[in-house]
Amino acid sequence: MASRWYREEQTRVYFAFAPADLAVVTPVVDDLKQLRPRITIDYALTGEPFAVQRSDYIRASLALRIRRAETLVCLFRTAVLRDDWVLWSLEVAHRLGIPLVGTPLDEATSPAAVDLLSSVGVEIVPFEAQALSAQLTASLARPRVAPPVDDALILPLRFMAHQVR
Repeated sequence: MASRWYREEQTRVYFAFAPADLAVVTPVVDDLKQLRPRITIDYALTGEPFAVQRSDYIRASLALRIRRAETLVCLFRTAVLRDDWVLWSLEVAHRLGIPLVGTPLDEATSPAAVDLLSSVGVEIVPFEAQALSAQLTASLARPRVAPPVDDALILPLRFMAHQVR
């Protein structure tokens, strides 16, 4: 096997999901930690409204945490398209060139949500620890490369309730 450009014991993976999904997400994250004990799992849950003055402080803090991540995993349901914090996390990771992985949390997730996330470069995998681990291996093997910022990349994200920053 070729040598990796990263050291797994120093690798941080940021998980973005709606706070209401914590109970569903925790068992799979625990299984992933057993499969890859040296990777640091990071996530933040906030119930703060997105468009208030205090949220600028929260966004600055989260942006630093996302910047330190080697990949971002978005765990989503159809309603994620209405969760400004999760969508903002995806925007930040995309702008930073961080590989994006998406996992639908249930069978009822809208195909439109999956298609939309796929169209902006999110690799979609099943909601199970083995699949996530395999995709993390593939995502982490690619060094981070900041994408060019142009309107063609940002247009699919214009559906969001807040403006692209």
